[in-house]
Amino acid sequence: MAFVPVNISKSLGHLDAYDNNKHIITTLRLCNRRGNKDAAITKLPTELIDMITEELELDAYSESFEQWDKGFTCFEGRCERQTEFGSAEIRQSLVNPVPPTCIVAGHT
Repeated sequence: MAFVPVNISKSLGHLDAYDNNKHIITTLRLCNRRGNKDAAITKLPTELIDMITEELELDAYSESFEQWDKGFTCFEGRCERQTEFGSAEIRQSLVNPVPPTCIVAGHT
């Protein structure tokens, strides 16, 4: 059996973006197709609605991907203190070091 490599941050970013925008996109498409005939949105071409939908999805994906990627990078232990904390927090941690905690409940 062959395994296909999956970028989990990318996959979950797309899934999260879809989940966050599905109601907006569904409403937009329904209004365009079945809205009041005098409303301006019903007169827009389907191609324009598709372009608006793509923009909504891209914006949501880029935000969601950053969050998932940052979390996954830290989960794998590839993050650095400089990327996680500001310079004041780094200085404070050097003065008063705190032992790292495991993300699994009950482990330190």
